[in-house]
Amino acid sequence: VGSVICVKETNREDYEKEAKQRRLKAFVLREAGFKWSEVGEKLGTTKHGAIALYKRYQQIDAPIKEA
Repeated sequence: VGSVICVKETNREDYEKEAKQRRLKAFVLREAGFKWSEVGEKLGTTKHGAIALYKRYQQIDAPIKEA
């Protein structure tokens, strides 16, 4: 039973890591000047999916800027 829980945790950790990488990639591509549709295409999603990843990067992962 313990090994099953460990596998599920690892899968969740992998999912979280991949999701964070996708959010960062969306942010980096957009900041590099790519159009939303191009960002989406590079990430295998739609323009709207790319926008959502970018926004989630800003909300979850972006370093906090001091005033």
